[in-house]
Amino acid sequence: MKSKELSVDLRDRIVSRHKSGEGYRKISAALKVPMSTVASIIHKWKKFETTRTLPRAGWPSKLSDRGRRALVREVTKNPMVTLSELPRSSVERGEPSRRTTISAAIHQSGLFGRVARQKPLLSKRHMAARLEFAKRHLKDSQTMRNKADENLLQSTLDLRLGRRFIFQQDNDPKHTAKISKEWLQDNSVNVLEWPSQSSDLNPIEHLWRDLKMAVHRRFPSNLMELERCCKEEWAKLAKVRCAKLVASYLKRLEAVIAAKGASTKY
Repeated sequence: MKSKELSVDLRDRIVSRHKSGEGYRKISAALKVPMSTVASIIHKWKKFETTRTLPRAGWPSKLSDRGRRALVREVTKNPMVTLSELPRSSVERGEPSRRTTISAAIHQSGLFGRVARQKPLLSKRHMAARLEFAKRHLKDSQTMRNKADENLLQSTLDLRLGRRFIFQQDNDPKHTAKISKEWLQDNSVNVLEWPSQSSDLNPIEHLWRDLKMAVHRRFPSNLMELERCCKEEWAKLAKVRCAKLVASYLKRLEAVIAAKGASTKY
């Protein structure tokens, strides 16, 4: 008669005790699990880096144990990586690159893809502030775009903007910290007001994603390489892409008004 499988939680506890230095006999006595079972679970964990139940039937995987472990490390290190990006790194290791093979290997290791929350949580206060901001700036959006164009043009001249520019920031804690505010005031920097939780109003958010995806595809191995990749990929961003994002500002304001301050598709 087949014995009942241990729960994943119990298997994880066995591995956790093993990591802390406990021997098989001590783990067996503490958790009331046969020592042979303890040894089997720890052996599987060392081999596959998971305590989940692996498939017992079907065609053998074309992916080697080493390739599977490399995939698990990559996904664990970078949770935002997509299934479409993983085949490239698999090919570089000389492993199979089919999406189905990689997807199955990841699932068998107890890892599953999720869709990240795209929109920030908005309170009634946030929605009211967003709506008021959009209505107030809807008519002068062309002026805002002109100012943006002027500043972008100036930035091509080594950022010699003079004093006629407006600094826009999205209320990130680094920007709103006391020391940051004091510096802006001391240097007479004109700061554009910005409603909280409003990344959909900020066109540059799309560029940040473009940059992250481009840098990730280059697999920088240290901080120096990361910095170099960021600078090089930022320089490659198309001017047309930037212009289209800036031009979308009016539509973003209209979308916020139509949604009565709630989240938009942007």
